[in-house]
Amino acid sequence: MKIKNIIIITLAAGISLFGCSGKQEAKASSMEQIYKEQGVPVKTQAIELQNFSKELSFNTSLTGIRETAVNSMVSDQISSIKVKIGSSVKKDQVIMEFPMSNPSVSYRQADAAYKLAKQTYDRMSNLYQNGGVSKQDLDGAETQLKVSQANLDAVTQIVKVRAPIDGIITDINVKANEKVNPGQLLCTIAQLSQLKGRIWLTENELAYIKTGSSLKFIWNNNEYNGRVTDIALSMNADKQAFGADIEISNSGNSLRSGINGTVKLNALNISNTIILPKNLIQKDENKKSYVYVAENGKAVLKYVETGLESNLDVQITSGVNAGDKLIVEGYNMVDNGVKVKEVN
Repeated sequence: MKIKNIIIITLAAGISLFGCSGKQEAKASSMEQIYKEQGVPVKTQAIELQNFSKELSFNTSLTGIRETAVNSMVSDQISSIKVKIGSSVKKDQVIMEFPMSNPSVSYRQADAAYKLAKQTYDRMSNLYQNGGVSKQDLDGAETQLKVSQANLDAVTQIVKVRAPIDGIITDINVKANEKVNPGQLLCTIAQLSQLKGRIWLTENELAYIKTGSSLKFIWNNNEYNGRVTDIALSMNADKQAFGADIEISNSGNSLRSGINGTVKLNALNISNTIILPKNLIQKDENKKSYVYVAENGKAVLKYVETGLESNLDVQITSGVNAGDKLIVEGYNMVDNGVKVKEVN
């Protein structure tokens, strides 16, 4: 009884499986017949001419268009600081002072020597006009005056620290009465009406960017206009890229030296060209690109030539035309010449 029951159950299971398989094959066969008679359902979209743009993005930090560090030339205490961060200064304006009594500077000796040379020259000049001394004596006194003037100017630069350029004090690194050493950074002066930075271009990107190209600098969700001012003629060995210098307009002084932001450049802008989504472009066994269009109720394979790429879009230079009905859904279910049915 047990063996007979097992045989009956096995036969029943086999009949059941055969029945299910038969239904699936029949269903698949019926769908294939429907597609053959009515066409494979596809969605199409008319190809239109569009504008094609390619945007490049870089990160960079900015500094003043002119920026210089002011360093101490003596070891001494700072006697006074005459500016503060944000102060506008003119070239040669005194911004800090050291004591004039510093023996290593010899300011007082240089000042006394200059005053003596000036008195001597003035006296010689009067005597020369009255015929009391020769032109050679006057020239000697003038030379001594110039030497004394140069010595005094040199030591004055040490004890009276002057601004080397017009600009804004962007940072002060010392305090009054603080002792500093030679070479120590005292402050930084920058011109901030314009800022500069550098971006790095690959060989491919180099083809799109020219000197004078306009750009946008994005910082703190604000945009600032700028331009490319110079592009290196040789590749940087460390970066394996070409350096490009940029300038950013900062008329409101809202940008500060040292900030980091994003540079965006519209590298290319082509009007009236065909742009297709990259995912709709397929490749055959020979790596040739093609798409499907709907023509007279059939799917037609069209080989296309691709051009530039930007994100997920590809420029099409030949193969399809404006007005062609591109199959955008169901393209993976059709072959060349297969009947199709356009659906909304």
